[in-house]
Formats: sequence, structure tokens, C-alpha cells
Amino acid sequence: QINENNIFPFFKIKKVTFLEVSNFEENIKNNITENLLGKNLFNIKQQKIALLFNDSQWVKSYLIKKKYPEEILFKIFEYKPLAIQQNKDNLYLINDNFSITDKILKKNHNLGLVNIIGEYEKENLKELYMKVFEFDFFKELISIKFLKLDRVELFFKNNVHVKLGKYSYERQLNIISKVIKNKNNYKLIDLRNEGVVIVR
Repeated sequence: QINENNIFPFFKIKKVTFLEVSNFEENIKNNITENLLGKNLFNIKQQKIALLFNDSQWVKSYLIKKKYPEEILFKIFEYKPLAIQQNKDNLYLINDNFSITDKILKKNHNLGLVNIIGEYEKENLKELYMKVFEFDFFKELISIKFLKLDRVELFFKNNVHVKLGKYSYERQLNIISKVIKNKNNYKLIDLRNEGVVIVR
């Protein structure tokens, strides 16, 4: 059997570099590095590397660049932090693939992301979040709370509390937008019953 290291003895990987990383997990980076160190730059198994990257909750895609004679570089494209999941005493980052990650935040973080409270279906969160994002009042949103019986509540700055009903999110968000534009200092907007708007 031909030993690749005998043919190309000068191209063994001695350095693995990851570029543009913020949340990429250290244990996965270490695993990839350990699997590549000492291997030959000319004979990197792309499928094996892809399997290692698949374990990450943050890597969307990556590019490989070989820097001869002994370095391999990965340019990483990460999912971005989107929101924060409150789970008992811990705060977990949700990425913009709408997946809850294992990354835990400190209580005194200042990321300014929307807090997500309660249990929900991923697609339901995605639908609601993307629709709210289209409105100007999104920047005032503090948290989204998912309740039992498919109920959802929104909490905004200035102590504005919105109770949503089980019908079109888009229709309800348009109502919220109109109420907020009136600037009457309402603290509660109740839309739970379709066709009925209660403000206090």
C-alpha cells in the first residue's frame, strides 16, 4: 500500500485556522483540528470534514483554503443569534435557523435580543417572529410568551402587553400597529376574540 506521507512528506498539516467565528463550538473546532493535524494537504477527505461540521449548531456553511506548505484554513459562515430562550434558570441563544442552541448567556448580557418564553413549535415561532419583524414596532418588542392552548402574548417597552388570538397573525399585527400609532398610552391590547379589540 502506498503511503501518502512518503510521497508528499513536506505537506503535512501543522496548523488549522478558523476564520470569522463567534459562536462556533470549541469542542467541534478541537475535534476537527485533531482529525486534520498530521494529515496530508493533498489528501483531505471532504466528506469526513463535513460530518464533523454537521455537529455544529452554528455553522451554516464554510469554505476551505489550503495554505502551503502546512496550513489549512476554514472560512466560517455562522447562523446569527436571533433571540433568547428562557428555560428555568438558564438563558439559551436561538439562532436565525430558529433552533435553540446549547450556548448559555450570562444574566447581565446586553445583546438586546427578544426573549422567548414557554414551549412552542419551531415553525410557529418562525411564522410569528418573521411577521412581527416586518413592523416598525418590532424594535420595541421585549418578549414573546407562548402559553397553553396555543395562546401567545407579546410584551413591549413602556409596559405594553398584547394578548393574541388564534387567528391570522398578520391581521392582528396590523391592528397592533394602528393602535400603537394613536399614541394613547394604552397598556393592554386584547385581541383574543376575533373581531373584538379591547384596549385599556
